[in-house]
Amino acid sequence: MRKRVWGTVAGAFVLASAVVTTVAQAQEWNGAGPMIAAFYNEEMSVPKGWELTFTGSQNGVEVYTFYVRPDTVDVDTSWIDAEGQLERALCGDDTLRGWVMSGMKARADKIVISQGKQAKTVGTGYVTCR
Repeated sequence: MRKRVWGTVAGAFVLASAVVTTVAQAQEWNGAGPMIAAFYNEEMSVPKGWELTFTGSQNGVEVYTFYVRPDTVDVDTSWIDAEGQLERALCGDDTLRGWVMSGMKARADKIVISQGKQAKTVGTGYVTCR
């Protein structure tokens, strides 16, 4: 009987530790969206005519929007996948990768601005780091 009670208490402690760790990690990325967008725009190799902004959190999902302006560059890059670009940013950095692996949900939307018109594509999935 004594071993069974100890095992249950130890199991509850491990589970509580995992939940606390996840909550603490979630708080780390809370508010980091603008810095992640700046990191992408300033430090990474970005397709010509692309700019990333942090749109905000929606129902627990960090939403990023890529603004694509093909009229401003020689080569049309509007065909490039926005989710792949966000995945490259989030999964290429150890800290950001850790956040995604620990439960951060991030979505990539894309707005193509061409000849004065905007076409918005809302992301359909979340970034995953393999």
